[in-house]
Amino acid sequence: MISDELRNKINAVLDSRVDHYKYQTVDWIMVDVRLLLPEAYLVSDTDLRSVVVGYILFHDDLFRTILMAPALSDQKIKQVVEGAIKTVTQGVKVERDPVTVKVTVSGVTAELAKGDVKASAGVSWGGTLSLGASKGNINFNGELAQDHWKIVISYPTDTAVPDLNTLGTVASQGEQGLIGIIGATQGIKSADDIKNFPDKIKPFVKPVSDAMDAVQGIAKAPKTGLSVGVTFGSPDSPPGATGIRPGVQGVATLTFTF
Repeated sequence: MISDELRNKINAVLDSRVDHYKYQTVDWIMVDVRLLLPEAYLVSDTDLRSVVVGYILFHDDLFRTILMAPALSDQKIKQVVEGAIKTVTQGVKVERDPVTVKVTVSGVTAELAKGDVKASAGVSWGGTLSLGASKGNINFNGELAQDHWKIVISYPTDTAVPDLNTLGTVASQGEQGLIGIIGATQGIKSADDIKNFPDKIKPFVKPVSDAMDAVQGIAKAPKTGLSVGVTFGSPDSPPGATGIRPGVQGVATLTFTF
């Protein structure tokens, strides 16, 4: 991993050479940075490309004039994301439209919950929990219900992901975050328990936000935070049943920002 100190030095070089980088390729800029900053020779091509492209994404006026790397193939994206996901999934799907590349990973909650946490039958909330993060041009959305889970990562078609491996990191951290949240919901028995929910899920949500920062590859990118929307509700009663089933009573939609 590149240190914050060295990342800042590279960004300083980029700041001083903006006018020289118009119409140049990312590879040309990487060579220039290494010539001007000998310490950059110690940085891997992957890490240096991450910083350079992150800088370009952060400076829209520069981004429009730089020749970006060719778009990543769908198969390569699938390979990286599949390699990062540790649980059984229903597959990785890549969709493209004129504006956006969207990578979707989906699976069954019972499969996601295998391991150190209880199966989905023990989840005490009746609605759907969603995670959403936006860092620069990269967006992450996660959805968790009692019978399914889904992760969606999207970015503009006219930009290259700074480091393809960071895309896998976001998917992996998102998956692990959903697993952790399943475990955190086990203690929710009533509306009074909801007030402690943010503290319980924060350890599982923060790595997702950190992974989004890594995708941008730039220390001074704005920290937009990670919002978590949670809908709680009582499970539906079976046909012919009377009264209210055990679980969280009523419905509450809450948003937490970390």
